[in-house]
Amino acid sequence: MSTVALRLVRRYGPMALLLGMLSACGRSGPESLLLIEVTNQGGCVPEVCVERASRLQKLLTVQLAARSDCAGVQVFLSRNEWSLAKTPPRARHWTLTVYQTLAPVPVPLTWLLSGPGKNYHGSGDSPQILKDVCGLAR
Repeated sequence: MSTVALRLVRRYGPMALLLGMLSACGRSGPESLLLIEVTNQGGCVPEVCVERASRLQKLLTVQLAARSDCAGVQVFLSRNEWSLAKTPPRARHWTLTVYQTLAPVPVPLTWLLSGPGKNYHGSGDSPQILKDVCGLAR
């Protein structure tokens, strides 16, 4: 390490450490924990069902992460991780179940959001589902 770098670390290192600690303390945990489950309606080959459900779960997760209005929502794809998550006591646990059909014609997705004493449902494409869910789960 050069002498200039050492001087900078000695001079500004404690301040950087303090700012890092303060920012970590100021962060609040998630407001909501959201488990996303996808259920296929109608008959299908098991491999196809699993693959399509997994693809829709990943799509919803990525789209949810990109939405600024869902910033306080932490997503889980596994029920075990969701139920064992260490969170602040005020965080709410929600389950989003999305129902898709494997019909040859496009059919809107339907969904059910279950949470602390409340159930909501609706239908639409994945962006519409997330818009509705983010407004309810926060």
